[in-house]
Amino acid sequence: MFTQGRLTRGRGNDPKHMLFAVLNISATGYEPARGHRVFEAAVVRMRGDGTVVDEYSTLVNPLRPVPYDDHAEITDAQVSRAPTFDRIAGDLLAYLSGAVVVAHKLDHEDAFLDSELGRLGIRAQGVPGLCTLRLMRSQLDTFPYKSRHLYRLMTGNWPEWNSNALAGARQRAHMLRTLIDQSPVPLRWNGPGPAVLPELPRSGVIAPHIVGLRKGQEGWLSNLVASLPDTNPSPRPNPQGAAAYRSMLGHALADGRIVAEEARQLADLATAAGFTQATIGRVHEQVMLEARARAEADGVVTSTELRELEKAAKNLGAGHAIQDLLHVAEKEKERRNGPFKGWRIVPVGESAALSAVVEHAVAQGATVGVNVTKTVRLVIVEEGADDPKVQRALESGHQVVTPAQAWEVLKAASHRADGNLFEDRDSTGVAARLSAEQRQRQQTEDQRLWLETWRPRELTEREYHEQFVAPYAHRDRAARGESRADRGPYRITATIPAEAQKKGGGCAGAVLLFMATGATAAAAALELLPF
Repeated sequence: MFTQGRLTRGRGNDPKHMLFAVLNISATGYEPARGHRVFEAAVVRMRGDGTVVDEYSTLVNPLRPVPYDDHAEITDAQVSRAPTFDRIAGDLLAYLSGAVVVAHKLDHEDAFLDSELGRLGIRAQGVPGLCTLRLMRSQLDTFPYKSRHLYRLMTGNWPEWNSNALAGARQRAHMLRTLIDQSPVPLRWNGPGPAVLPELPRSGVIAPHIVGLRKGQEGWLSNLVASLPDTNPSPRPNPQGAAAYRSMLGHALADGRIVAEEARQLADLATAAGFTQATIGRVHEQVMLEARARAEADGVVTSTELRELEKAAKNLGAGHAIQDLLHVAEKEKERRNGPFKGWRIVPVGESAALSAVVEHAVAQGATVGVNVTKTVRLVIVEEGADDPKVQRALESGHQVVTPAQAWEVLKAASHRADGNLFEDRDSTGVAARLSAEQRQRQQTEDQRLWLETWRPRELTEREYHEQFVAPYAHRDRAARGESRADRGPYRITATIPAEAQKKGGGCAGAVLLFMATGATAAAAALELLPF
């Protein structure tokens, strides 16, 4: 299906202006010729400059059991509810069309796609492909070349242990972008241009697998949404599945918090509904808007209702639905806890200057009194005012000031309130600068680690074959049971000594059997070594 090209240090097209489709599929085994089938597929479409333009991800019903994998934790029950390959073939080909298809072991994806499409009577040829395993081996001198280890080398972080096909595709897209953007020598694309793949009917049916659920700092649902593909435009979700998700979501939010079991149930329902990041986001927003409407039905949003809305918004990642309510509440909170909190001010007069300074004080937490009592902090009197309150205030020792003097008093009080015993006027800037420098050092360190593995020159075709193909040709033929012209098929035979056969078992017989088969296997293994 694929015609492989290369990212090379030689001549070619600038990959930053090209479109790539990073493909990752999971299968029930390694050999489609023996009936192994695809059970998950994901694609990340991106430009060579790293801009992601689209994502696709779905489980696939392979019509046979799936193997256990503690990385993915996919069960037979989950894939049994997913669409079969014939229903997703049109969508998958559309996401691969018009781009260079990228995979970490392209031959693996090639064999399975060719097999799956062959079952539908479709033959696609000449599709441009890029194998990142071959790319990394040619450009980097490191070991091992497994995708997880390369991601750790190039980012400084291990990928999440529990992952799905989409997470793997995202990681490889990130590595490709890093290699194109940061390689010491510019890499150029040397290979065929993008090809248009056969157009098949598109069902738009997906069942994205969600793994690695955790509460974290963002919350359960935030991590759930991040596991879904960011598909644009998004297919319509299953109506029954979406309704079931909404019902479960209302139940989970009823007590103001979401627990792990509820998150797992929501994840299963999100898969059944066929949600993407956009479609599940619209459901979350609608839930918030309906809750807000109920809170505003009586014309007043109480503090209890606002707290409930705020908790739900945080869980759903839909704070924008109540942003204005939160803004008003925050302003009121700032006012109540302002620098003049606890101040009681008595104004004497009605001038505009007096009203302005009083309004400012109230906006910063002060309250207005009518009579001069012991709790009064400041009496503001407009010039020329003749009021008994002024005399009482002076006699009782209260501070009496004009509006102009009041501004200075309030300014000084505000400055004292904003201060801190340990505050330095440059502390905030210094902290921000040190934090930025630390991030830059870490980024530079991560970059330096993988750049240290950069080969002085890329491997030629012959050197690549000698290092990574020829040494393992014997082993691969042996694994397939193929014959060699000079020796016939690879087999390991063992002769069991007669004494062991006569004993009919027991520890001694087992030891003799182990020694006989072990020695023969070791001798056979020597023929398979690449040196």
